[in-house]
Amino acid sequence: QTLKSRGQSVAGLSERNEWDWYLDKAKLDVKKLADDCWPASLAELDKKTLKPIFTTDFVREKAEIAWGRGKAKVVIEAALDLGKVVVGKQSEEICELELELRQGEPEALLELASELAADLALMPCDISKAERGYRL
Repeated sequence: QTLKSRGQSVAGLSERNEWDWYLDKAKLDVKKLADDCWPASLAELDKKTLKPIFTTDFVREKAEIAWGRGKAKVVIEAALDLGKVVVGKQSEEICELELELRQGEPEALLELASELAADLALMPCDISKAERGYRL
């Protein structure tokens, strides 16, 4: 189960807070949505009234990439997600390579993305899995 704040996204680079919880069952657990991650603007909302609108079903493969950049160290997590977003009988495929800066300057992230895009059919995308679900 994942909760992401709105944040901002520009040219495929996103910046937002994110909370993840492992669940034993594929069922929304509102008890995980504690006040420390819940938006203040929704404080009056009864979380028990929340209902799933869509589901994401994907497999994630992760790797950590680290190198020296001048005197600084750069660490980037690369995550490949393959699967689908499902709303009822409709679905949309997911095939995403997400690069997350763990340590270092944001320019290093852009450099790695450019190098990968030179050899692979990649393009920046600001559309999240959640947005894909809402669009379906």
